[in-house]
Amino acid sequence: MKEKFIFRVMGPYFKHIENVHPYKQKEVFEMLGYLKENADITKIYLYGLSITPVCLKDTPLELYVELGRNVFLNVHRYFNFAYTILTNYDTDPKTKEEIYENGLCLYKRKVL
Repeated sequence: MKEKFIFRVMGPYFKHIENVHPYKQKEVFEMLGYLKENADITKIYLYGLSITPVCLKDTPLELYVELGRNVFLNVHRYFNFAYTILTNYDTDPKTKEEIYENGLCLYKRKVL
């Protein structure tokens, strides 16, 4: 069962915000807005300390992004926070399984 946080930062909203530590909610909102613009991204997962009660203000966001085809993910924007992004092309199967099991799926692109 995912951790739920009673406190929520006013302003941003996204799916499963209550499962993201309040320190990280604005950062996740900002990163999601940017990543969702990329048509090659099919799923976005958040994992690591950002979804636990031991998260600190300077804890980096840890994201896993699934790309629909064999393309590289390039982040062409500056973010004022630390983050790590793994993709389905640079992650081993054991790590993927752990992210699917323990991570938080924030976004799934609907395929037509």
